[in-house]
Amino acid sequence: MKTPSFVFVFVLMLAVAVALPGTLVSPDVAASNGKPGKVSGLTVVPYGSDAIYVAWGEPTTGGDPARFLVQARSVNGGPIHRKWVSSETMGHLFEGLDPGETYNVRVRAANAAGRGPLCVERVTLPEE
Repeated sequence: MKTPSFVFVFVLMLAVAVALPGTLVSPDVAASNGKPGKVSGLTVVPYGSDAIYVAWGEPTTGGDPARFLVQARSVNGGPIHRKWVSSETMGHLFEGLDPGETYNVRVRAANAAGRGPLCVERVTLPEE
């Protein structure tokens, strides 16, 4: 009796799976181990005339973040206000900013696989 060819394919796949454990990973599992995706729900609000409160949610795609990079910089140049925060932190307050100035605020998630894409919002602080 002749053995159907699909049996040979199945046996070959089984042999590869046993010989090379961990190599047959679904695309969903592989994606969850990579760089984080873009943070969700970025919200930037003035907090008085010289501070900005930044809040965000976890990325909905990619690997789990280990930390977040939060940055604020005046659209007219000047210093970059930068802070790395832990993955449990979903907000940051930048203080000592210039009243009436417009700032670009950027947030990105990062882990051992790399940094995710930037999420950017712009906010203008009120005059004093």
